[in-house]
Amino acid sequence: MITHQYKEGITQPRNLLTKDHLQPRTYGGLTIYDNLIAACSQCNNLRGEMEAQAFFNLQQKWFRRDVTLRARWHTISREELYDLKTQCLQAHERQLRGLAMRNIEYAFRHFKFICCQKKLFRRA
Repeated sequence: MITHQYKEGITQPRNLLTKDHLQPRTYGGLTIYDNLIAACSQCNNLRGEMEAQAFFNLQQKWFRRDVTLRARWHTISREELYDLKTQCLQAHERQLRGLAMRNIEYAFRHFKFICCQKKLFRRA
């Protein structure tokens, strides 16, 4: 394990071991033992708010596509890293759209929506 004390203005090495939240804190994930995993800082930064399983699947897809990527994971170029981050953001957007659609479909199946137009435009 590489230990590195973070100081202002000094970047962290890409293979620094960090704690990552399975359920991101932005979606209500708590900093408790059951919600924490160890991840390198590069994986932690690439994943962002993405679900852990979705990021793992995306990473496995990258490794199958380029067999040398696993060996050079912490030494890839900035351009390649930027492309991977863009792919993560696109996958996360697709996840959010799918989740929104599922929530909307659930709402329409389980709730009755009352049309207010009749009350608003009623003539006296």
